[in-house]
Amino acid sequence: MLSIFGNIWVYKISQESLVYFVICATAAVAFIFYLSKNSKLSSYLALASFTVLIVLGLFGFELRDFTITNDEIRVRDERLSIYPTNLLQIGYYLDAKPEVLVARKVLNGVVKQLDPNIYFFAGHPRERIGVDEFEKIPYILLPVFLLGLYQAIKNKKVILVLFVIPLLINSLNTNSSVNSSLFPFFVSTIYLGLVQSIKVLKKYKFKIYIYALFIFFYLLTMLQIISYEIY
Repeated sequence: MLSIFGNIWVYKISQESLVYFVICATAAVAFIFYLSKNSKLSSYLALASFTVLIVLGLFGFELRDFTITNDEIRVRDERLSIYPTNLLQIGYYLDAKPEVLVARKVLNGVVKQLDPNIYFFAGHPRERIGVDEFEKIPYILLPVFLLGLYQAIKNKKVILVLFVIPLLINSLNTNSSVNSSLFPFFVSTIYLGLVQSIKVLKKYKFKIYIYALFIFFYLLTMLQIISYEIY
């Protein structure tokens, strides 16, 4: 349960809404059981809780404004001025067509959500104005997460649905800085990374010392994160 309750994110969710916390935790537990046992019951429970989580996230949904601002018009005109006269039509389709500008805004929202600093380093060094940043997941788990992400892409592609759907919704939502519906994805991916790490360490004679060292630095990191939140 380290991946579920060993972070400050889950407790922040519980402070915002107890119902949301229960659904997030249930979805995470169900997906972990699905990844480990692959049973029908866990898959149904995971699908149901994840669906409810998405629906709840849509209650406060407000579609992002795609109106072109004066500054964006200025940038667009500057980009068009670079194209030669004979390629101006191509420049229009690449940089000025309304559909392209909307797609660029959506892509920009997606890219912002892909920033690992938001989840592991409280947005540092690119903290966002007007957002209550906090280290959602201990940064010591970042390598474990990346290992789990590799395993998810390689063998457990179903887990990526946990990321793609909330990511798209959150990228279109004006009211949300980071949607908590991404929590099950991060938890499940870290779980995969931990499982793979244990498999690798089993080959080494001094694995017990490596486990102890990891736990020591993990607790040290959690103490640091909690002290940041308090003080």
